[in-house]
Amino acid sequence: MLASGSGSNFEAVVTTSRAGELPLDVTTLVVNRADAHVRERALNLRVDERLVRRGDSSREAHDAQLLETVAETKPDLVLLLGWMHVLAADFIERFPEILNLHPAYLPLDPSADQVTLPDRSAQRVYRGRHAVDDALREGARWIGASVHRVERSVDRGEVLARAPLRIDPDEPREALDARLHALEREVVAEAIKRWSRRR
Repeated sequence: MLASGSGSNFEAVVTTSRAGELPLDVTTLVVNRADAHVRERALNLRVDERLVRRGDSSREAHDAQLLETVAETKPDLVLLLGWMHVLAADFIERFPEILNLHPAYLPLDPSADQVTLPDRSAQRVYRGRHAVDDALREGARWIGASVHRVERSVDRGEVLARAPLRIDPDEPREALDARLHALEREVVAEAIKRWSRRR
């Protein structure tokens, strides 16, 4: 599993899989930020954790180190939960089973740039690392959570699970984020189950 942030989704996956509710055995966490809170969660959960920081190294050297570190774990699945780094083409080719959690309601057609929402309205698709901020800045009515296969084009892989989340314009950002994180946990669990059934 790869993560860069607080790790609430990481912790949820580990605890639910250990409870027998998910067909997954989380063996390793790879982190790219020394100050990421997810590292503390991994320690508390006794999950092997490895730090791969870019530091002063080139992008190419960092990508090579990341690939080597993940390859050592021999994963059946690489799961990106809040991973804030676009993966290199070599990495994607080496590990064909990569799923990414993205905080937006992605269309089922990966080539589409608009998505139809539950109220039958349509809005542009928010891709990239600032999806929620972009949606709020533009006055969008919906965000959401999607888990998709990782391909070379950012946030354009096959969607395994998704759910929309309506934005209340008067809701504090902290409350919106809490609702989004709860939704993400549900979507991640559903995506893992679907991935497992397809194997």
